[in-house]
Amino acid sequence: MSSSGSIWNALSGVTATSSELNLLDGDTSVGSSITIGNSDGFIVNDGGTTKLIPASDISTFVGGGGGGDITAVTAGDGLTGGGSTGAVSLAVGGGNGIDVAADAISVDVSDFMTNGSDNRVVTATGADGMNGEENLQFDGTGLKIKEAANAAADTTAYGQLWVKTATPNELYFTNDAGNDIQITSGAAIAGGGGGVAADDENLILHMQTFA
Repeated sequence: MSSSGSIWNALSGVTATSSELNLLDGDTSVGSSITIGNSDGFIVNDGGTTKLIPASDISTFVGGGGGGDITAVTAGDGLTGGGSTGAVSLAVGGGNGIDVAADAISVDVSDFMTNGSDNRVVTATGADGMNGEENLQFDGTGLKIKEAANAAADTTAYGQLWVKTATPNELYFTNDAGNDIQITSGAAIAGGGGGVAADDENLILHMQTFA
């Protein structure tokens, strides 16, 4: 066959092998794996024009995620994990008073509270500590004060309401001068000629003012 003529003139610049042409024609055979680099090429149809583009263009398009701009995930305060490549995740770091499980985060007051128990009134022990007071309890109905032999040490500008050890125990008030004032005695109010029954529902107090 003569090499002259229009078809040969049109193919004069073609350097592709028959295998390469077969790939373009739909050859489904798969070769061995390679490591794709930015300088490798891909053939694309760009608006009707066939072009060979660098792999870096594909990387830019896919990595952009359709227009997003996240380049890294950083673990902030209280978190661990993160990263700038691949599938990354964040985890909550446990700490004092914080318990972390697979699907829940909870507060554990036992980390910073001592002497905890049901119904005990909680008081502060410094800026970041608490104590369950054994001698002061509230069960939702009544406030309970543990009896003691004596009042606590006096504090200027503060009074004390406390329960003295007796049978039955007795309610006292102590002022900041250290004066113990008995409020109850047995089943009655203390003082006043034998006292007044504490459970007298008909008690009426009369107050008179004299000029």
